[in-house]
Order: sequence, then C-alpha cells, then structure tokens
Amino acid sequence: MSGHLAMPTPKTVTTLLDDLDADLRAGRASGFEPIPTGFKAFDEALGGGLRRGDLTIFSGPPGVGKTILGLQTARHVAAANHPAVVVCYEHDQTAMLLRMLAQETGVEDPRGRIISQLQERLRRGALEQQGLADVVRSEPALRHALNDLTAVGDNLVLLGGSVRETDLDALDDLVVETIESKEGVPLLIVDYLQKVPTDDHDATARSRRVVEGLKDLAMARDIPVVALASLSVAGLTARKLRLAHLDETSAIAFEADVVVLLNDKRDAVAKAHLAYGGQAAKEYENWVIWSLEKNRSGPNLVNLEFEKDFMHFRYHPEGRHVSERLADDRIGGDGG
Repeated sequence: MSGHLAMPTPKTVTTLLDDLDADLRAGRASGFEPIPTGFKAFDEALGGGLRRGDLTIFSGPPGVGKTILGLQTARHVAAANHPAVVVCYEHDQTAMLLRMLAQETGVEDPRGRIISQLQERLRRGALEQQGLADVVRSEPALRHALNDLTAVGDNLVLLGGSVRETDLDALDDLVVETIESKEGVPLLIVDYLQKVPTDDHDATARSRRVVEGLKDLAMARDIPVVALASLSVAGLTARKLRLAHLDETSAIAFEADVVVLLNDKRDAVAKAHLAYGGQAAKEYENWVIWSLEKNRSGPNLVNLEFEKDFMHFRYHPEGRHVSERLADDRIGGDGG
C-alpha cells in the first residue's frame, strides 16, 4: 500500500487495559464478538465466526464453489446487520447480483426450474421495457427472492474489480467508505487474491505483497477480511489439498489467520470408501469438504462437509463433520 494505512501508536499495557475498560463501560464489547458466516458447523469450529483483524483464506480447485461461498457468506453477514463488501475480479456486478438472486430462490425451487427461466425473462423484459418487478411478478419464488434480497441490499456492496486499477489502496478506500457510510463492522471479501494488481512482475512476489497488504488492512481497519485464492500447479493435481498447495512459497499460509481448503468429497476420501461404499460413495459427488488447515484462534485440522446446491449458486448452510477417512490421513496413508 502507498501510505493509506497509519501505523499503530505504541501503548503500554496499562494504557491498553484502561482503553479496554473504557470500551466495556461504553458498551463497545460487541467489537470483540466474532461475525457469523451463516454456515453453522464452520462458525462453531471458528468459535463463533470471523474475527476482526483476521485474514481468512479459502482455496480449492476450479469449480469447487469458491465464488459461491464468497457471495453466500456476504449474504449471510448482511442479514446479520453487518455490511459486506465483495470485490470480484472475474464477474461484474450484474452477474454477482443474479447469482445472489439464484441463492434466494434455492429454498423454494429445489429443481432449479425458475433459474433456468430467469435469463430469458430478463432478456424479454428488456425488450418489452419491463421493470424488474414486472419480470418476476408471475413467479412467487422469484418475487420472494427479490423481496428478501432487497431487505438486506443496503448492507451489500458489490464491485467488479479491475486488474489494472483495483489495487490494495483501492480496496482500502472502499473499506473506509463503507465504514463511514454504514453501521456495523464491514466484512471485505476479495475474489480472488492473485488477481489484485501490484507493481511486482513476478507472480510469487505479487502474491506475497497482496496477502501481506490484506492482513495489514484487516488489522489497521479492525475488520475481518476473506480472500479466495488459487492453487499452485501441484495443488491442481492433488487428491486432497494441504497448506503447501496454496502457492510456491509459504507467504499465504504464513500470513493468514485461518486457512480453509475446499475439496470435492469424491476426490478427497480414502480409496477404500470409493471401492466399497456402494450408494453412499455415489453421493460423495454432492458434497464438498472444507478442511480447516489453520486456525490461530482455535482447533485446526477440522474437516467439515457441505452439500452442493450449485444449481442455485449456493451450499446448504447446515454442514456436518466428515466421518470418512480422507486420502491424506496421517494414520494409514491414503487408504489405497
């Protein structure tokens, strides 16, 4: 960053204790509470949710649902009365908005028939110069989705990031603007880390600069930051991801407070489950394992699983702990 963030002022422990006492007496204790992501099992593993000043990294192979997770988390956080800022370098604002509408219809549209018609309805509505309310009027689930999204919409800020202009300073400006204009602690979601521009020509140096900058931003602005990250070449072919698969150096894993690696369950379980699992093994394709590989505020090496509903660009938010052995279990190898 180029000087946007002020360096913290050194304080004695006595002064810090006095500041903490003043915060508690002024009713500012809520600032120490984590912000739930809305994914119950994940929040429980984190001790309540995302913490201010922390950088959380989600990574996984293409198609595993990283962008879906980012948008759905933003929606959950906004519904809990916290602003959520999503900067996506791969989708524009309209594409993100339509995906969030799709998420809202998931509860009442289990087979996806409404979403398959939405693009055509919008195209036809534009040709006929209809408003959005007219487009969704004839379908109750779409109407409810629009109403539900509108109810939290002021807490959601979406930006299609530019690989030329939306750098670390621009992200900081956006956070400051959100803090000044909205109530509550904002969550910043960056999709994805390796797309944030810097002056570095080397990809490894660029990743290091960005992850360090995002951690600095989280601490200086006292907010949680979530960044989605791509994998190293080795990670793209791994059966189950580990921290070393994040990048060619240890920078991302070192700087982050929480690291969650996403694996399609069919790829990640030990081979014995695939060979002898029967119908249950076929169901693995419907689940993604979230491996909590690093967690500075609580237990790590926790494996959770969430069911896909990618037709509606969402995960089922309940989740559960994984009961099967995984391919890289430290006891017994890969089960193959």
